[in-house]
Amino acid sequence: MLEVASYQGNTFQEWRDWVTTAGMQPVIVIAGSRGKTIVGQLLESILTEAGLNVANWSSHGVDIGGIRQRGELGPWQTVEDQLATGELDIAIREVDWATATTLATGPRLPMLAVTNVCANREDCIAAGDAMLADVAMPALMTAVVNQGWLILNGEDLAVSADLASTPHNRLLVGLGLESPTVEDHLASSLNLAWLAGEQLIVVHRGHVSEVGLRGDFPCTLDGKANFMIFNTLMAASLATVLGIPVDVIHRALCSYANDPGVVPGSFNLLSTGNATIILDRPSASWHLRPVLRALRDVHRSRLLTAFSGLRGTARDDIAEVGRLLGRISNILIVSDDEAPDGERIQLTLEGVRRNAVPPMVIPVVSELEALRRAIGLARPKDVIYVLSDNPAALWESIESLGPLISRRVPTPALP
Repeated sequence: MLEVASYQGNTFQEWRDWVTTAGMQPVIVIAGSRGKTIVGQLLESILTEAGLNVANWSSHGVDIGGIRQRGELGPWQTVEDQLATGELDIAIREVDWATATTLATGPRLPMLAVTNVCANREDCIAAGDAMLADVAMPALMTAVVNQGWLILNGEDLAVSADLASTPHNRLLVGLGLESPTVEDHLASSLNLAWLAGEQLIVVHRGHVSEVGLRGDFPCTLDGKANFMIFNTLMAASLATVLGIPVDVIHRALCSYANDPGVVPGSFNLLSTGNATIILDRPSASWHLRPVLRALRDVHRSRLLTAFSGLRGTARDDIAEVGRLLGRISNILIVSDDEAPDGERIQLTLEGVRRNAVPPMVIPVVSELEALRRAIGLARPKDVIYVLSDNPAALWESIESLGPLISRRVPTPALP
């Protein structure tokens, strides 16, 4: 690792000057199994609210100043050029575990965030998801400059347990203080973010910032989605270390609305009449559980779930996903629009039938028809949860429906 003096500034400009003086580029890398796209979007919203010129390379493409570019490698070269000239202030780069392994041989990084690996779930570890992270994590640590910052999930042991010996500055993020990793961290550091009752707290170098109450931020499903509260804390922690004032952070998070046109299928909150629609994408059962806990806890009448082939789920995990969906849903609407999906749907329904009282199952011919059927069945305060195999295409179809379905855009926070 490159030896660089520790950053001691308090403002974004001081942070950027430290980065460029050390010969680095102001690029924030975000890695993890889930949540990294939303954390990047939240951080971009905060930085934009702060008046900065921002680029963001996510799994959905490269945005420069909020404008989606064609291609990825060419636009990212443009980003690097504009960071060098000062046309861009900062860039955010999301990396998967495979890409993360290549960073050790690239330019040094000033800051890295890791959202999660397996959330300490044994079934995730047994499925091999942690193996990719185990290979990638040393490369990520090598990529971050000595005295650079790590913003880490303090509750996921695969993320934070073995990093205490590195020379980096670390800020751990969690929903509580009970993790043994957090307890060990507190013995030597005052950099921490957590949920204290209803208040989101970020402590950086001993300075305490109250980011806001869990119910302040619409993207957290009225404060019920703990995984989104964690993502919000992660983004707020990154912004705090970057020197963004807490009032700017709060204002940006209060007005943030996940845009399905930009990041389709990333827990997009939509509205239709008096019902709420959540457009999501399939995932492994261990990543689905926190979402279903939020759907269980939110104030609602019924839950109507629409899905098709669950192509983001491993075949040997499909039945468990079906069991979980069947346990919490009042109605399941299943679309069989692709021939290869038939077997996967049957495995899902086998899992659904493992519940003592399985829900009603309604078959339809397409994802759009499933959504139409759900809207037709919806009562006031129902929640419609859509697990789409192609959320981008489904969103295009939704937009063609006109005002029937709209994004849930929050009222901007007062200055």
